[in-house]
Amino acid sequence: MIAFLIILVCFLVFFFIHRSNVKKERAVVEKGVAFLNSIDSEDALAATEKAIKEQRQDAITKLLSEAAAEGGESSFDPWGYFNDSVIMGDSRAVGFYVFEYLPESRVLAAAGNTIQTIDDHLDDLKALNPSYVFLCYGLNDITSGRWSSAEDWIKDYKSYYKKLNEMFPDTTFVINSILPTTDKATATSDRVKLVPEYAEALEKFCEENSILFVDCDQLAENHQDMVDVDGIHYMRTFYPYWAAEMIVTAYISDEDDPTAAGAEAGDDTAQETEGTEETQ
Repeated sequence: MIAFLIILVCFLVFFFIHRSNVKKERAVVEKGVAFLNSIDSEDALAATEKAIKEQRQDAITKLLSEAAAEGGESSFDPWGYFNDSVIMGDSRAVGFYVFEYLPESRVLAAAGNTIQTIDDHLDDLKALNPSYVFLCYGLNDITSGRWSSAEDWIKDYKSYYKKLNEMFPDTTFVINSILPTTDKATATSDRVKLVPEYAEALEKFCEENSILFVDCDQLAENHQDMVDVDGIHYMRTFYPYWAAEMIVTAYISDEDDPTAAGAEAGDDTAQETEGTEETQ
């Protein structure tokens, strides 16, 4: 009888402790479900995405506020953030060194480059061993006609991205969105009309694989006056804004104050030069 009572008491203690834990767990679950229900609509998700983009734009505004106070973006110096980084891509990326913002050695880009030319720069990457690499590909990939669809292109992009990560496990690779073109450029080629389709596929690929993605759509819309006459390339004044977009995406967390972020400008900082890039 005594043994039975001891077992009964132990059972009751276990029961009430378990019941208390279940209530706590249920409360947590119910709270999570309530949150999911609150965003379980396309409108709510769209609002959330809009809020995130606005936060990023606010961060960029803060980064540029000092420059604006001093009379223009020419006084804004984001380039110290890139002292241990590399930018890879096509002729649009070439502007980072053509306009003398970054040294050519840290801009592995050329007119006509596609993701297939990534292999041409692997030795350079080994030598530089950067902490960050910003990939800026897409337009030439589309216009070349080498890929019959955006899906086929993404498959190859995924292979190259995987290869880069395997070869450089200590490097963070960041993918830039495909900068949009104007109607003038679209009118010159049916392939250029496919830019939105490929751009959407690239963004989806990054979202599904948790890849850092620099969304430049809003940036391009805000600075339409900085598109070059060909409707494809961008003027010198656009590049500090593009650089700021990369910084906010890759370097600065939500809790950081962009104006106080500790990037120290090194010898790589350069002066702006006049002119625009002419080749794709």
